[in-house]
Order: sequence, then structure tokens, then C-alpha cells
Amino acid sequence: MVKGSVDATSWKRKLLAFVLAAVILVCAVLLVVGNLDKPWTVGAQVLSAIAGAALGSILSVDSSRQAVRNQARPAIRRKFDQILRLRVMVVRTEGQVDSIRNAAVRGGTHDPNRVADWLENMADNLRSEIQSTATSIEDWGDLAQDVYDDEFRRYETRGSRMPTASTGNEVEK
Repeated sequence: MVKGSVDATSWKRKLLAFVLAAVILVCAVLLVVGNLDKPWTVGAQVLSAIAGAALGSILSVDSSRQAVRNQARPAIRRKFDQILRLRVMVVRTEGQVDSIRNAAVRGGTHDPNRVADWLENMADNLRSEIQSTATSIEDWGDLAQDVYDDEFRRYETRGSRMPTASTGNEVEK
């Protein structure tokens, strides 16, 4: 899969927008100031109209660029939150395994119905995460690499921007 760059194409669009605006300006000056023959006047008007339409198209692409980033942010954040949920599930599973092993060492047993309920719950959670992963993978194919990188950096620093459990209502002595 080829990954593009939203930022790399941005400067090209800005340059093209500047050129198109210059063409429109030159055509307008020629039409107002110059005493052009009829074919040249029509040509300048057509060129100005085409440049205006192209400029409008570029401006709409620039506004959609922000929409791409706005859609990418929640998609990437959900993916990384999913990674955290899977880590929690692994820790819980390892804890349950240790609990079962410790009970076996002590000679005790776990209630089979309780273990079956726990495993059924774990299987349901895993099915949900698998479905979510499949959806995320499909969505990631639509992201430009620089959008992904920017959002990944923001996500990594998110934890440092959030208050810890120990802050808040503490009274300093």
C-alpha cells in the first residue's frame, strides 16, 4: 500500500493557488486596462473563469484536508485505546491462570461453572476486539502517513496531559 503525505501535497496546492490567483489578476488587469481585440478579450475571460474554477477546487480540497485529520484523530485514538483494552484483558487472563494454578497447588479446585462463565465472558470480549480490529485495519488504509504520525505523537503524549489519580482534592500540609 502506498502512503501519501497530506502535508507534502499542501505546499503544492498553495503554490498552484498562488499561480491561479496571479492568472486571474493578470486577466482582470488586461480586461480593465488593456484595449484588447475581441478574441483576446474572450480568451482572457475564459482563462480567468477556468483559473477561478480551479482555484475554487483547490480551496475545497484544502478544507477537506482538515476533515481528513478530524476523522483520523478519533479512529487512531480508538485503535490505541483498543490496544490498552487488550493489554488489560491479557493481565486479567494471566491473573486467572495464576489463581487456577495456585488453587491446584493448594489442593483446592475452582468452581467449573465460575471458570466457564469467566472464559465465556473473555471469549465475548475477544470477539468484540477482533471485530473492532478488522474495522480499524480497513480504516487505516485511508490515512496518509503524516496524518497517522501526527496523531500517534499526540496519543503518546496524551497520558502526560491527563491528571493522575493522586491529584485533585488533596490538601497540602
